Amino acid sequence: MIRPLKDYEPGEFERLHAAGSRILTASNIPALFGKSRFVGQFALAQHLLGTVPLKDISDSPVVLRGKDLEPVTAAKVMKETGWKIDSVFGYAEHPVLGSSALASPDMLAWDPDRDLKDVGIGEGKVVAGPIFEDRWADGPPIDVELQHQFQFRCTGARWGFISALVVGDFRLDLILYRTFPNHEAIELIDEAAAAFLSLLADGKTPDPDTHETSLRALHSLYPNSDPGKILMMDDPQSTELF
Repeated sequence: MIRPLKDYEPGEFERLHAAGSRILTASNIPALFGKSRFVGQFALAQHLLGTVPLKDISDSPVVLRGKDLEPVTAAKVMKETGWKIDSVFGYAEHPVLGSSALASPDMLAWDPDRDLKDVGIGEGKVVAGPIFEDRWADGPPIDVELQHQFQFRCTGARWGFISALVVGDFRLDLILYRTFPNHEAIELIDEAAAAFLSLLADGKTPDPDTHETSLRALHSLYPNSDPGKILMMDDPQSTELF
């Protein structure tokens, strides 16, 4: 039986994800391992500390498309599997890190062939056809897997699924992957999350990384006030990185 999910109150989702919240969510776990397409670890830390907020993408076409197609995903999963599916808008707190780390699965699932108290969790993605062929050829990408394993950790679920609703010209296909907790991966995620939150608690951040968002955050913190300044790099590692 999974831990009870807390429903998001009006405005709570935005507050928990806002700059300065110091709250780590499942969607940001990939950044801790340098595997996020959307944010670097340094930029994430600056956002959670409130020093350099990330760009708000909540009303972007990709995000809105995903929200609009959530009912379609749920209906297709039910049709394909015979499970009962509920779309949810709530979160579970980490059993050790508490309210500083949260996960919000997209769906809950009941399999009639299992004990109905054994609730599964689902993470649904809407994926353009070419991106699916490129990034999902060997199964769910690592960033999706990391997010989902953190959902297992926070909810305590014992089974679940990742779905890809592949969209394109004359195409609307559901690809379903059954999932289970990977305890070794969860242990690594726990260690990384605890270390990251410990830094934030001390008002510190990880070292800058090369993700585009992290570079933008670094530029915001240290703007170039002398366009003619020359920097000498004697360290071969720095030269190679440049």
